[in-house]
Amino acid sequence: MTAGLPECKVFMLCVIALFVSVHFMNKGLARYMHKHTNQILAACLCLLFLTVAGASSLSIGDRAPDFVLRSLAGKNLRLSEYRSEVVVLNFWATWCSKCRDAMPVLNSIYQQYQPEGLQVFSVGVDGDSQKATELATDMGITFPIMPDNEKKTVSRMYDLGSMPLTLVIDREGNVRHIQKGFKRDSGEKLEAVVAELLAE
Repeated sequence: MTAGLPECKVFMLCVIALFVSVHFMNKGLARYMHKHTNQILAACLCLLFLTVAGASSLSIGDRAPDFVLRSLAGKNLRLSEYRSEVVVLNFWATWCSKCRDAMPVLNSIYQQYQPEGLQVFSVGVDGDSQKATELATDMGITFPIMPDNEKKTVSRMYDLGSMPLTLVIDREGNVRHIQKGFKRDSGEKLEAVVAELLAE
């Protein structure tokens, strides 16, 4: 890892380097990259913005910053209004493959534990409501998805250092678990934390 650079900034620089090298080395791939230039640049700019403008990282035991965002269903949702429930807060983007892998797992956990007092919120970092709606419909997601605003206010509050980022917040509004990325056993670990907090 490059010294002094957060992972997401290094990823952004690698994407830019790949874009430039492909453009000059392979005409076929260059045409593909040119066709998707807007999406690539949006992802890079988003990561750069979150890296440069983010606040200090949250730690276990910190109070989860409050926010209000409008869901894809058109309802304004405030995090602090769910203090009596255990909340799984997920940050994702439509261009992030690991984020898409996590969504069905989160949905399964939500459907199983929602009757016991679990709420799941997913904040779309790229703010692409149309794409998010399409993906949510295709995957049968039933929990609220909320695109972040243009200034990425909520994403900056939570200082994203990796994607996806998933936090579990207890009934008092405190961060009790932070999961960066998504691996094969991430779902099992997340479910175990949720079950433990619901039993408290």
